[in-house]
Amino acid sequence: IKKVKANVPAVTTPVMRDTQQAVQIVASSLQHLIVVTMSLPLNPKTFLKGLTGKPVMTKLKSRMEYKDHLVSADGYMNMQLANAEKYIDGASSGHFSQVITGCNNVLYIRGVEEEEEDGEMRELQLLWGFFFKYIFLDDK
Repeated sequence: IKKVKANVPAVTTPVMRDTQQAVQIVASSLQHLIVVTMSLPLNPKTFLKGLTGKPVMTKLKSRMEYKDHLVSADGYMNMQLANAEKYIDGASSGHFSQVITGCNNVLYIRGVEEEEEDGEMRELQLLWGFFFKYIFLDDK
């Protein structure tokens, strides 16, 4: 895997230096994403069995997301989720003790490490907010 390096102009001001650092961090995050998505294909049943009892992020085709724990999945890949926090377009909109999803409604499911549940998401949100502020709002 090649290291991703952002093409940014030579640093001339503190804002440009901060922007360059933000772009490099985002590029590094994208490199991590590419590594994850280019891994070998998994058997879906084995994948779901490995996630059982662990925190997961489930996104439905209706654009709703649930941060929850996978309780079980049947042979048709219908899933039972517990302690689900519902998100619509990134905004929290409710908490459910139990959710059952049909397999044809699920867009994707991924494991979420407990440490990264809050930390990395907040870090990326801060980075994007910083990037947006200095590139788009302060560009006068």
